[in-house]
Amino acid sequence: MVMIRCTPVPPPPPAADREPPAFLFYKKALDCIENEQYEKALALLDTAIAMKSEFAQFYYAQGQVYELLGNNILAVISYERALRYKSHYPDTWKKLAHLYMEVGQYEKASQMLTSLISYLPDSLDFELQLAESYIMDGKPLKALERLSYYEKRGGSSVEKWRLQGMAYFVQGNYKVAVDWLDKYGAAVQENYLAQKYLGISCLRMGLLEKGISALNKALQMNPQDPEIYIYRAQYFLQLKKIDAAASQFQYALLLDDKNILVLLENSKFLLSQGDTLKAEELLQKAIASNNQCWECFKYLGIIADDKGNDIVAQQYYENYLQNIYHNDPEVENRLKNLKIIKPK
Repeated sequence: MVMIRCTPVPPPPPAADREPPAFLFYKKALDCIENEQYEKALALLDTAIAMKSEFAQFYYAQGQVYELLGNNILAVISYERALRYKSHYPDTWKKLAHLYMEVGQYEKASQMLTSLISYLPDSLDFELQLAESYIMDGKPLKALERLSYYEKRGGSSVEKWRLQGMAYFVQGNYKVAVDWLDKYGAAVQENYLAQKYLGISCLRMGLLEKGISALNKALQMNPQDPEIYIYRAQYFLQLKKIDAAASQFQYALLLDDKNILVLLENSKFLLSQGDTLKAEELLQKAIASNNQCWECFKYLGIIADDKGNDIVAQQYYENYLQNIYHNDPEVENRLKNLKIIKPK
């Protein structure tokens, strides 16, 4: 009789030691990312999230894939979901700080960078990034404060010169802006933002040839920035070259018909050429996109005023004046001259 010896089968590991299925899908997704199979990775991550929706790392990986695919909006959504489940997540703060700048959400970028500075107070590069977020958000005083703090902490970078110039530009101090941007340009010539801001500053100061030279350099580095064409148009307007200006305005609109500056400046040009109907259409489009385009309300008021729509003009003028921080004698005088019949 043959004896059969059976090898005992080890018992299964306790439930606590087994890896949940969601993590198996997550690990497969990471392998797919490494092999550049991004769509497959997204499908696997969707499955992992459906099984365990509260795990922040799944959303972080998802955000990385969307970044690799060039979809910044969906990347932002994924990273924000990661923060919902894990608020203290410096890697995600870094990702979001960069992406918020890319998609124009500058206030949110400032918030992320402030968190990073609190977590990594010795990383002075974040101070420069925070200053830039304030500049793009139209807060030059805050930007200058951060740059001063950066310097006091021993920070040293030519990028500070660029940011200093851009901050003074936003503040309206074009002479100082030109000084800093010239200094930066002598050290770094291949930065289109520095050349763009230098060009605009020079135009504002009446330095037309220096201004157009800087704008042309910026254009060579980034021909897809519609705002450069707007300022080139303003250069041609100052030289009374109306046709050349018109072509620049039109090209900017073709590049980006949602950009508020492009819509506003095209409207002002069209108004100056007597095309009220098209100007009004573009202004309405601008405020539909951004209802805080206060200058848009000014010109809508002027259009209504010239048409004799006094009540509508009054509404536009008052909305404009209540939201600006300077006097506008033209609008104030127009408002006084409106023939509004007040109820008895």
